[in-house]
Amino acid sequence: MEKYNAKDLISKYNEGTATPEERMLVESGFLKELENSAHTPSQERIELADKRIAAKLMAYIGNTQAKTVRLWPRIAVAASILVFFSVGLYFYVNKIKNSPLSVQHSQHDIAPGSNKAILTLANGKTIILTGAKNGQLAIQGNMAVTKKADGEVAYSKQSDPDSYRNENPIRQKADEIEYNTMTTPRGGKYDLTLADGTKVWLDAASSITYPVAFTGHDRSVQITGQVYFEVTHNAAKPFSVSVNGETVEVLGTHFNINAYGDEPVMKTTLLEGSIKVSKNGKTALLKPGQQSIIQSNSNSITVRDVDTEEATAWKNGYFLFDNESLESVMRKVSRWYDVDIQYPADQKVKETYGGSITRYSNVSKVLDMLEITGHVSLRLKGKRSLFKINKPKRYLIMRIIY
Repeated sequence: MEKYNAKDLISKYNEGTATPEERMLVESGFLKELENSAHTPSQERIELADKRIAAKLMAYIGNTQAKTVRLWPRIAVAASILVFFSVGLYFYVNKIKNSPLSVQHSQHDIAPGSNKAILTLANGKTIILTGAKNGQLAIQGNMAVTKKADGEVAYSKQSDPDSYRNENPIRQKADEIEYNTMTTPRGGKYDLTLADGTKVWLDAASSITYPVAFTGHDRSVQITGQVYFEVTHNAAKPFSVSVNGETVEVLGTHFNINAYGDEPVMKTTLLEGSIKVSKNGKTALLKPGQQSIIQSNSNSITVRDVDTEEATAWKNGYFLFDNESLESVMRKVSRWYDVDIQYPADQKVKETYGGSITRYSNVSKVLDMLEITGHVSLRLKGKRSLFKINKPKRYLIMRIIY
């Protein structure tokens, strides 16, 4: 992960110019400091902070009335974070820090996901990227497969003077189009640059199959799970993505596809450019800020306007829950922390959840956030965790896999 200067980071945060990842770093660090401290702010200090925050927020809203509809999701998220860091501080530090539940969390904690992936070459050979040395991993035709210093895998022509080189790279012939596959496990993520310069981010439990070089009249890849693309523009070679019977066609754009097999819907969210989503003869054109939704048991395509921040939160290093069910929240937790969730057959939970938290915290922080709502209480016992739902009174069992 990129290194930051703490002073500059806090300055950017206060000025409102920090990126989502930078905001999460500041917020998680602030909470960590408070959690490890015996001192908590006085109620008077919290109330004063509330008034200052409310005044600034209302002034901001007042200055952006013409864009209220467009900016409201971001304002709502900002408001929730500000409230959390004022009124919520006292509640969090006193109730959660001193709670026996928090102690039990830390005793059986699980670290967040990290850069983990397996690269499967066209000849079937596999490279575990997590432990692979930086440099040239393979030579396929006239293309070199390189692991850069930041861990990213990139494709470039062998004549590229900037390529890293290992002594014994794997070599393959160049007599036909070769396809490689990158796969991330649960608890993993990875970045990739294709031969045409297209940037690809893979979330946990995802994969992409792609040609080593785009030699034909188009550029086609196949994916599973959740993948974010920044496609290099080339009008002569349109780019397309295939997943679960859906095809996304694009010339040059930024978009996210969420197509996990355990999700009830498949979502494609467009940030820049334009794309066409197709499935079984049905098509839909998306504009920036729109999302297509396809039910798992249907061919119909629904298009809606969305705040793209929710769709790309994972790529920017945090969870963002927007009126989500407990099952939806726990599916994200399950994939990122590599844990299995087991629900009783008669379990029905109607409550929904909203909020955000960095993905670089241990699982205990996410569980603490759920407990703050008062709808869920947690007991950790070895490799099993019991979730007690206050309304109705039921237990959810989570098996933790190390």
